Amino acid sequence: MGTIFKRSKTYWIKYYQNGRPIRETSHSTEKRIAERLLKKREGEIVKGRLPGVYFDKVTFQELAEDF
Repeated sequence: MGTIFKRSKTYWIKYYQNGRPIRETSHSTEKRIAERLLKKREGEIVKGRLPGVYFDKVTFQELAEDF
């Protein structure tokens, strides 16, 4: 379970992953946007993903061209 709190005019969320607290800004002054972000992050944790971290797929050909 996470929490939503307000710092200045911006809402922040706090959730736990592997027992460690993680705080993240919602970049919004609307509480419902922060609630949606918190639910999204909690869902990512339940699925075993790293919250907020997304990787783009790179083909071998693209790596070879860059090398």
